[in-house]
Amino acid sequence: MVQNVTLLGTGLMGSAFANLYMKNGVNVTVWNRTPRRCAPLVKKGAREASSIGAALEASSVVLVVLLDYNVFRTVMSGQEHLIAGRDFVNFMTGSAKDATQLQAYIRANGGHYLDAAIEAYPDDIGHESTLIHYSGSQEVWLRHEILLRMPGGASRWIGELVGAANVLDAAMAGAFYNTSIGAFLEAVDFAKKAGVGIEQLEGCLNYFLDLLKTELTAVIKHHKSDDYRTDQATLSIYVAAVKSWRQTMLDSGQRASLFTANLHCMEMAVAEGRGDLGIAATYANHIQPDSQEH
Repeated sequence: MVQNVTLLGTGLMGSAFANLYMKNGVNVTVWNRTPRRCAPLVKKGAREASSIGAALEASSVVLVVLLDYNVFRTVMSGQEHLIAGRDFVNFMTGSAKDATQLQAYIRANGGHYLDAAIEAYPDDIGHESTLIHYSGSQEVWLRHEILLRMPGGASRWIGELVGAANVLDAAMAGAFYNTSIGAFLEAVDFAKKAGVGIEQLEGCLNYFLDLLKTELTAVIKHHKSDDYRTDQATLSIYVAAVKSWRQTMLDSGQRASLFTANLHCMEMAVAEGRGDLGIAATYANHIQPDSQEH
């Protein structure tokens, strides 16, 4: 395992990485655009680089935990000659396009690149259950797998497609997890406006979480098989139910924004001829109305 790493960025996440590596005997060189933010880490044993150039020269492995891709390109301006031969692992949040462009930039200057998406908070860094997705160069992943698994024991490399980690981050942490929290908050607000206490929602939370997991597992099965038939509730039945639920929410004074958006998506699927299929077919717009027997 590499015993020396350079860490660019010492915010909350960068500091969590630095502290973890130092606890595990890794020599850490840190650099931040605001030097004073390195001071707490220096007190714990990190070496502060006086410049971005000095930071790059300190190690052949560079972990990037800056604000975003644009910041990285800005601070690297004029330092491209130090990219050659180094492995860059990016933990900044961005898009698949950002990752593809940054990989091209690093490779054009003779370096190696791996992109990452941290599916956790700073307090979670170093736990066995913490997940970080890595995508891009398998060579870099295999070369530093032990080092890269330290921040999250559940971490995994998901393929050579460099933007895959950002896609999965946007899909699961963004579209699914974040929106799910918003939907629950909308439900809480609705229940309170309708005179039902938060304790009542709490009492059935585990039931619906288990039900959700069962349904999501079924959704994955439908998409893997490309078979969206159901002998349970069809999309048309869901639309009728959702319209009724939505009206109950509106009557209580809850605007039901997320609920309305979901209803709109299901109504479009029904209008496109998928009303007799299951809810998993909401976004299966490749299906022609007569392509499956019902």
